[in-house]
Amino acid sequence: MGSCLGCSPVIAFAARYPQACRGLVLAQPSGGVKRRLTAHRHFTMHMQYVQENGLEAVVELARAKGSFPQEPATGPWAAVLAHDADFAAQFVRQDVDRYLALVSVSCHSLFDRDTIPGAEPEELMALKLPALILPGHTDFHATSCARYLEECIPGSEYWDVHLESQPPDRIRDRLLEFLAAHAGTGVR
Repeated sequence: MGSCLGCSPVIAFAARYPQACRGLVLAQPSGGVKRRLTAHRHFTMHMQYVQENGLEAVVELARAKGSFPQEPATGPWAAVLAHDADFAAQFVRQDVDRYLALVSVSCHSLFDRDTIPGAEPEELMALKLPALILPGHTDFHATSCARYLEECIPGSEYWDVHLESQPPDRIRDRLLEFLAAHAGTGVR
């Protein structure tokens, strides 16, 4: 089971180790054009801040402002920098050029497409696992990303509702319904 960016490691694991999986529940997979463009803009803002101010300033900003999505200059490790003094101490000692190269590669690896990363379409098309896909309807959880998974995973079930407008007990009941329907396949 994965949600948002958590769908990426779930599908990567299922593609690599299908025998270890009983089925997939993929909720609001992260993706879409707006998600990719925003991520690239945030990573670029962080890299510019590092170039102009250095790594120590990133740590100070992370401690003051916290989260990467709210303050892109803090970078993708803002939460760890803000709360882990040992990590922050090691962070400021690294080579800035090497760090910037790592950030650039990370951005282009994590957000290399408008669909969800984690497994190639050919790998998903080879899966023989039951899958329930719960789409998102936001800028960062585009319906197109959920439809892509539906297209790639044979026999998947697509629950075409706005999860944001569903009461939690309705979502729970739908999940239990899916799990019960596939109890004979090993899904629990």
